[in-house]
Amino acid sequence: MVSEIDCHICCHCFVSNFFDESKEALERYRELEQEYASLSLVDAPDDQLLAAARSLSNISALYENCAEYAEALNLLEIVKNINEQLYGFDHIKTGWVYVSVGHVHCELGDFNAALSWYMKALKICEYDEFSHLYAVNVYNSIALAFCNQGEYPAALEWYEMALNIRKLAGGDDSMDVAALYLNIAAAHACQGKHFSALELNMKALGIYEGHHSAENPFAAKIYNNIGFVYLNQGNYSNAIEWFSKSLAIFEKIPMGKHPAASTIYSNIALVYKGQHDYSSALEWCLKSYFALLDILGEAHPTTVGVKNDLSGLYKSIGFSEPFEQWLRKAGK
Repeated sequence: MVSEIDCHICCHCFVSNFFDESKEALERYRELEQEYASLSLVDAPDDQLLAAARSLSNISALYENCAEYAEALNLLEIVKNINEQLYGFDHIKTGWVYVSVGHVHCELGDFNAALSWYMKALKICEYDEFSHLYAVNVYNSIALAFCNQGEYPAALEWYEMALNIRKLAGGDDSMDVAALYLNIAAAHACQGKHFSALELNMKALGIYEGHHSAENPFAAKIYNNIGFVYLNQGNYSNAIEWFSKSLAIFEKIPMGKHPAASTIYSNIALVYKGQHDYSSALEWCLKSYFALLDILGEAHPTTVGVKNDLSGLYKSIGFSEPFEQWLRKAGK
């Protein structure tokens, strides 16, 4: 059985794969950001405030892609204030900002704060019963936050509500349904329900193959999740096959260093650990740690969890050199 941190990795969706592109875009938008961030909510005309909200929202997403979460939250606070002033507190456009703020807190590992923002967004559904896309997004976000806290029954309740709405709105074979199957499968896998998790992942794969080619980041996520189910079953040969398929896709994408790759590295490490090949497990776990260290920083909960796994592997091998000393050398 995998540890709780591993389930957290599984339940997290792969975030954007455009880290390098986001960095470049941020450099281009610095001047625009400064101009809009300094606007007066009292004196600026509404059309200028609307333009500022749109631009700052997009720039905040770039910051989030680059794991610069404080900057993302600062801009979203401005967007929130603009939308609350222009639309009020119970408008969907304001609610989308609440959801975005929640997503950043999820990336930070602060799931209680994320849930608080998602619940604020949820209240807006009471005022607009026809906002199907909005409701699905909010339900899915709440479920993901519960899942990352290990509260899987609560997560599944919200996922099922989102799935029912999505099926009614777009049919049983849409890509949005496939994405929800993946999330539900992850919750099942973390509870040890391997058969249902595998079945849901295969459903998602079947839908995906009807829409796209196999060389796509969404396919990589499905392959990773299928591998994760086999890993939990102790079927290591199948697990490494699916993880390798996932990694092969990401290696073809000009994505730079990114948490998405670290997820696969960690899962491959778990395969080797399960086979008692601790040297190979250590190698892959080390790759995962340095990828996370560069992007999320040393204090992020996911980085800390992988570092703890790395320390455990290092001790299992029985090296005499102190772990921290060895880790510093490995990072040079």
